Amino acid sequence: MIEQQLSSHPELGALQKTYRDQEMWIGLIVTILITIAALITILWSSLSNIEYLVFLIPVVIVFVLIFIWVLYMDKRAICITIYKNGFIYQKQHNQKVIFWSEIRYIRCKVSINLSANDASGPRYTYSFYNMNGGALLALSFDGAWQKQLQAAIKVIEQATTAILSPPVLEAYQQGEDCQFGSLTLSLQGISYKENMLLWNEIQTFDFGIDVIKIKRPGDRFLKKWASIPLGDLYNLDVVKKLVEVAASTHHFQMTTYPHKHTKQTTETR
Repeated sequence: MIEQQLSSHPELGALQKTYRDQEMWIGLIVTILITIAALITILWSSLSNIEYLVFLIPVVIVFVLIFIWVLYMDKRAICITIYKNGFIYQKQHNQKVIFWSEIRYIRCKVSINLSANDASGPRYTYSFYNMNGGALLALSFDGAWQKQLQAAIKVIEQATTAILSPPVLEAYQQGEDCQFGSLTLSLQGISYKENMLLWNEIQTFDFGIDVIKIKRPGDRFLKKWASIPLGDLYNLDVVKKLVEVAASTHHFQMTTYPHKHTKQTTETR
């Protein structure tokens, strides 16, 4: 399959890696182990032939049904193949070929379920757009699962950021305003919802799991200058690069989720 994809799109360049979620196969392995344990328990029990069949038949039926479900879900699984110049998205008979140079905007929306019984973690939705704002692809995953899909999205984001960052950094250094959705960055500072804050008025710039929190010196624990949902922005990794440049010049603290200090300087005010 991969060889056919590459021969159909030689302009994609060299194959890098293929990502395909395997969580359903983990579930099948667990089911097999439970089935074996149940069979061992039945065999070692002093049951009559009728009682043996009463226990055995439901176990076999459940195993067969789960196996069929896993095969069905595997056919519906997402496969992302990364190449030097882009990637191929495959789900069932739906295939999309996207080059790094096509992607101009990446938007990430994060949904957090506050239910105490929900162990799936945040749900992330990444949307990719072309130069005209047309949608190229949208990918969603739960924070606690679908690790292969998470890894693929990270590679896509890094490859795209490597192309988008240089011209934006150059424009920023030349004094142009750089807009990222509702947030605008410039050499002077940041603008959000028609409010302006100078770089040297910032104490902390915190990239959280679902929001950006910006605080000034003197802001109390729960008070902040702005709390910006990530879904309001695009090209978040490019934003981080510009903020890191500003933090090194204007001596404020930048943190990123999971709250490891990525840039910290001594206050000189």
